[in-house]
Order: sequence, then structure tokens, then C-alpha cells
Amino acid sequence: MAGPRQMSRTNPTRETHRLTARRDHYRCLRCGNELDHIWSGHSLHHRHMRSHPFPGLHSPANLIHLCGSGTTGCHGWVHNHPKTAMEYGWIVSGYNDHPETVPVWDAHQGWLLLDNQGGYTLCDRDGNPR
Repeated sequence: MAGPRQMSRTNPTRETHRLTARRDHYRCLRCGNELDHIWSGHSLHHRHMRSHPFPGLHSPANLIHLCGSGTTGCHGWVHNHPKTAMEYGWIVSGYNDHPETVPVWDAHQGWLLLDNQGGYTLCDRDGNPR
């Protein structure tokens, strides 16, 4: 099985799914609900959208777990409110190929910088580690 740095061209690897689920504490980053207990299911969301491909598209720093699909739950909300979602780091600009430099809001832990090994650093809104 490929490691998190060896990304599939079309989808994140199983290892990347495992790493990001553990990193996100098996919860939706936006609302904080446990992923296995949500009626609408859950999905992996690309912060830097698939429509703007770049080499790190399927890297752990670019992926977060959200409840719902691309049209339902928090995942749907993020896609329907891109400006606000960008303020919270749930969406990263298509011009930024380094999502690991963009803080993301986690409902349980606050601001985080995600890394490409499946970890994170607590930070402030500007990305300064705390």
C-alpha cells in the first residue's frame, strides 16, 4: 500500500484516509460531530479544490473530514459558503499550492496547521504556533 506521500492521481490513498481520520479525531472539523454517528454520513473534503489540481491535491494537509457529502451536511455548507469557508481554512485558494501554511478551524481544538504526515500543530488564526 502506498504511503501518504505517494498519492494516487484520482483519489487519496487508504493510508491517507486512515491518517486524516485519526488526525481529525473521527469528527467533522466544522461541527465537531462524531463521523460514525451522523445521519448524513461523512466525506473527505479537499481544501484546495479538485477543480484546481496541484501535486499535493491528495496530501493530508489538503484533506479534512466533514459530515455530509459535497451537497449535504457541513461538506455541502462549505461548498455553498466559499467566502466564509475560506476564512476558516476549510477552503484554500486555488492559487495556494501549500495548504499546510493555511490555518484551519477545528470545532474541538481551535486553529490548526495541518502537515503532510497526518499531524497538526495548534496555532493562532494567523498560523503562529502556540
